[in-house]
Amino acid sequence: MTFKAPIFTELNTSSQSADELRLMIEGLMGRNVSAVCMNGTLGTSALAVSQSGTPAMNIKIEGGGAFIKGDTSNQGWYHVFNDAYVTKTVSAAHASLARKDRVILQVRDESYNGAYTNDADVIVVTGTPNASPSEPSLAAYRDYIELALIDVPAAATTIIDSYITDRRPRFAAQGGLVPCTSSTRPSSPYEGMTIYETNTDRVPFYDGTSWRFKGTNVMSRTSRTSGDKTLNNSGSWANVDTTTDITLPAVAGDWVEVNISGHLGAEAVAVRFDAKFNNSGNQFGSSDVTGGWPGWYVGNSSDKDSVSGSAFAQVQSGDISGGNVVIRIIYNTGTATNRALNATSAIPFYVTAKNHGPS
Repeated sequence: MTFKAPIFTELNTSSQSADELRLMIEGLMGRNVSAVCMNGTLGTSALAVSQSGTPAMNIKIEGGGAFIKGDTSNQGWYHVFNDAYVTKTVSAAHASLARKDRVILQVRDESYNGAYTNDADVIVVTGTPNASPSEPSLAAYRDYIELALIDVPAAATTIIDSYITDRRPRFAAQGGLVPCTSSTRPSSPYEGMTIYETNTDRVPFYDGTSWRFKGTNVMSRTSRTSGDKTLNNSGSWANVDTTTDITLPAVAGDWVEVNISGHLGAEAVAVRFDAKFNNSGNQFGSSDVTGGWPGWYVGNSSDKDSVSGSAFAQVQSGDISGGNVVIRIIYNTGTATNRALNATSAIPFYVTAKNHGPS
């Protein structure tokens, strides 16, 4: 075993090398972490691939920087920076067959491959035209990150944004958060990646399949204060009010808790309350929902009864739309006789929901 000379020793002007600086970067970013967890662009728009200003058979790559980890052990990390956008040509389309091309940013270090030229460049790897085209292999390349996939239609004469799929990984030092919005999440996340959504103040993490949220981060409360609601639906379930809907981010398998709190008028009418996932219609208090509890029941006392309680249900795939579930409170009087639900600023009707995650 041999120790490398410590970098930046004051009087050592002859035996400090580039790989020592790269290894120092690796140590700062997180050694013993796989390259897939660390490679990536620096910023939301850095090195983004898009159509050229006047669409043609080429693409535009925005300026910006990235960190790329070398494929050889102890090769370390390279910092690559592009100070302005560049344009790259896409090969002519086949007359009758579609094709898939891949766009990569590669470091070409002669020390690790004599055919390289000690630079970095964007390369369009051209696929094979086919009735059902496959993505070209990148096995012949090393020390790179993928920026985009291009679906080249048969006989295409221009490349437009709808043909381009963003595949840029986003860089964060080990344990760091990637700032983005809920609509600009990293397109190539790795398991354990954590982001901060600037438009929602949420902190989701990627579990290898889906973005998930810790239950303590996903809780919402709303209320109806616009005026008393007359409950009368003759035996069928009806919405209390869509203004009390709650939207929570969720994935299949999460457990959701719903709480209601309010008061009813003095009419002697029994009322049953429940919650449902609005996208699927599945009710918490039915066999449609795994783990669903019976709905809340309020008797037919002539007093001003209070209504409160909790219900749990496990989210199913059909309950989700756009990564969220919408929870709606419903009621059933079982009779044509009216009963008031108090819902004013003085006596609000509250709904609270929380996603507890998978357990």
